[in-house]
Amino acid sequence: MKIPGLRDDGKPFSDTPSVAWDEKVEETMSTANWDRRDYRFADSVLYSESGLIIAACTANDAVTARLPANAIATATQLLGEVRTATFEQQNGAAELSGLTGSQNAALATIQLLSMLARETAKKAFRGQTTRLREQFGVGENPDSLAAITALAIKIHAGCTDADNTAALAAKGWIAADSAAHEAAILALTGADTIQEARKATNKGGTAGLIALNNSLFESVTAMQNACAIQHHSPTADDIVARQTFRIGIFPPVRSAGAPNIPRKLTAKALAAGSLQIYINYNIAARAADYVITSKNRATGELIRTDITTDNKLTITYTGIAPGTELEITMTARNEAGQSKPTRPVTAILP
Repeated sequence: MKIPGLRDDGKPFSDTPSVAWDEKVEETMSTANWDRRDYRFADSVLYSESGLIIAACTANDAVTARLPANAIATATQLLGEVRTATFEQQNGAAELSGLTGSQNAALATIQLLSMLARETAKKAFRGQTTRLREQFGVGENPDSLAAITALAIKIHAGCTDADNTAALAAKGWIAADSAAHEAAILALTGADTIQEARKATNKGGTAGLIALNNSLFESVTAMQNACAIQHHSPTADDIVARQTFRIGIFPPVRSAGAPNIPRKLTAKALAAGSLQIYINYNIAARAADYVITSKNRATGELIRTDITTDNKLTITYTGIAPGTELEITMTARNEAGQSKPTRPVTAILP
């Protein structure tokens, strides 16, 4: 059975352009380590996209209800662990003095925002010792770069937890502050993708990091799948939901140019008086989404344009007189461009 919102190969359709594939990473990654991974792109992409997907899932109760009770907590913990493990693997016992100028600037921002976030949390959750310790690291005094980063990641997770955001906002810490905090963390821990790929081939700790990365990848793609099932329709709200979960953007796919032309487009009138036409077509290679154009065949006047990711859909032509002969064409799109239009098909509006 084909799951709505997913391609025949099980991967989600796109509502927006995909993350660019990094060819250089693939070239520099050893075959052995690629074979142990469940994905074929840079770890930094996994980490940044996972943060967005986890945040989307946290804010979407309907999708969350489809997942195990601890799905968000597990994914959040995994993201923190892989970022810390990656940073430690890349930097080892490096001293703070060994950072570049941009890294030092990021570190200063991290320390400032972490301090401000903790102070805000103390005001927002006064007397809640366990919450402050476990989610905001109150009482911790990091003395190394890895420890500072790990604490910052913990604080960021606490600040973006849906159970905490309203109380923090009431004390002045808003979403923009969390975004700035995350950007600084990524600036410090996110290595150049080519260097990241090369370092991942090192023996020390690599196998454990790959296992964590695979678990994180599995967690966030499960969230995407739950979203694709919950929000499978071509309505604007569902399209926005899929975009929020980065469906079609992540995982990144290799594009070989504009998509092929969709094949075997058909248009069938439904029940008399329904004003509905059933559209069916074969999906096109490399397509992210499809644009369906309906015109009045007699006058050439454009009636409506629909954007969809579903290859079987019903269009209701509200306001158009029954008996109107429609001329329908479509194109496929992706980040590289748009296909040529299909040959037009016609249907009499019932």
